[in-house]
Amino acid sequence: MIYSEIARRTEILLSSCHALLQTMVAKGYHYAPGVKAGYYPTQRLLHVARGIIC
Repeated sequence: MIYSEIARRTEILLSSCHALLQTMVAKGYHYAPGVKAGYYPTQRLLHVARGIIC
């Protein structure tokens, strides 16, 4: 999803959403393959999510 859609669905400000996504990309939890291509979760995020569920 593009960050404006993520911001809308999570009901946070666009600027806050952008900053959070940039942090998650820097930490390896999401990647953005190109401009306006959206953000995608990585295996690292999946691993953390599985740890929370179990």
